Amino acid sequence: MKRFIVILLLIPSLVFGTYTEFYCISGGSQINAGSTTSTTAAYTSTSGNWSTVTNIFTPTDGSTPASTVAVNDYVDVYANGATAPGCIRKVTAVGAGVNGTITTSATVTIGTCPSTASGTRSIKAGGAMLGPSAADTWPFTSGTAWAGMANSAGDQVRINVKNNQTYTVTTTLSLPSSVIVQGYTTTVGDGGRATFTTSTAGSSMFNSAANASVFDLEIASTASSSNAFGISGASNSNCNYVRLVIHGWRGAGLVAGTQSNIIEVEAYDNNKGNTSTSGQDSGIVAQTGCKVFSCYSHDNTGSNANGFSTANTVGDIFVNCIADSNGKDGFRVDTVSALGNFALIGCDSYNNGGDGINLAGQTAGSISTVWIQNCNLIKNTGKGINKSSTATIQGYVYNCGYGSGTQANSGGDSALGSLIESGKITYASNVTPYSAPTTGNFSNVLAAAQGVGRSFFLETDGTNTGTVGFPDIGAAQANIGVPFPTPTATPTATPVQTSYAFPQ
Repeated sequence: MKRFIVILLLIPSLVFGTYTEFYCISGGSQINAGSTTSTTAAYTSTSGNWSTVTNIFTPTDGSTPASTVAVNDYVDVYANGATAPGCIRKVTAVGAGVNGTITTSATVTIGTCPSTASGTRSIKAGGAMLGPSAADTWPFTSGTAWAGMANSAGDQVRINVKNNQTYTVTTTLSLPSSVIVQGYTTTVGDGGRATFTTSTAGSSMFNSAANASVFDLEIASTASSSNAFGISGASNSNCNYVRLVIHGWRGAGLVAGTQSNIIEVEAYDNNKGNTSTSGQDSGIVAQTGCKVFSCYSHDNTGSNANGFSTANTVGDIFVNCIADSNGKDGFRVDTVSALGNFALIGCDSYNNGGDGINLAGQTAGSISTVWIQNCNLIKNTGKGINKSSTATIQGYVYNCGYGSGTQANSGGDSALGSLIESGKITYASNVTPYSAPTTGNFSNVLAAAQGVGRSFFLETDGTNTGTVGFPDIGAAQANIGVPFPTPTATPTATPVQTSYAFPQ
């Protein structure tokens, strides 16, 4: 049997479409409207007249706004001499000629407009914001409803943060609800990461509102006390955290709320305060119903530091994730007592100071349903899979790989209790499936781990039959068979599906 793999050519952004764009750029100004990439506003007028009744700004400097300002542009109206924004608004009309009036929307607006006055009000059209610095949180200021700034087509708002400066802050920033925040290098959405850092004790970098989306940021702390998080979003749901690098935090790197997606996030050197508090003890913490895909949590080295954990196992799923060299467990269920379920598919847990997968947080009398499939559990100090001796954990472990010799789990492969295991694979003594795990390369290079994962499709209607997949064991799938676009290799052996049987 030949094995064919179709490789999806990934575009770095993962965020496609048309957006209402705002920008933070080195050299920008917090009193710009933020709606263009130039550090200089397209139009500025000072000492003009402003009315909160008519929402009209009238220049008095002899300028002609209509030459540079158009309907649907964004402007900032502020008091003369201000260094912080007043109110950013959409333009609804521009009068012709010298000192033509600029009418603004009273509904597409954020911030607080200055009071009605003559001769002491200013306006800027367009121009990029500087972005947060020290105690200045703009544009990530609590209560700022950026989602309401959508253009006339209703395109979702995206705040683009250029990585030509480091955003060093001394207080917590707020991710806005229903808005994308994304780093970039040259072109918006190009995958470049912008860096946010703090040395302030007790201050998380971001509080996350419901439905927030954040892409392509590095979120770092150098604080020496307290247990703050990189992102604190436990109380807010339905967020997207994508391609983030989070490190150096005294508490957890990322704490995600209910039904959030966590995708391609790297978390390392977190829980430096070594807390054992549930929901604060890991590189990445998932709450109820989170989906965690292709994440790498490693070298969170405190004795209580886990790679991944969940404080509530109602519907959490981890797919193609790697937990490497963490001080405690690779994947951990923290203390919970409610009925829940938990799934790990195609994950690696390697060289952790505790168990590869620890289900022992389930308390006495609780019931949990577990599904673990196509995972590698290698060289952990504890067991490959461990569970509470008092909790009732029902479920299944399919086609998982274990090390032996120097790569064995020191505490043994598993304490499964009532869990049912099928298709277990034990690799040759002193061997791992990986290219170079000690330097973080978990590429699958071992034939014994390739094409032996479970992937079975039940087809019984009489016209559709025979679909069986042959995934590898672990997070990184080997490029064997006929790769695209350049055919370079053929399989060295016919993949064998170790087990097809479901419990009856």
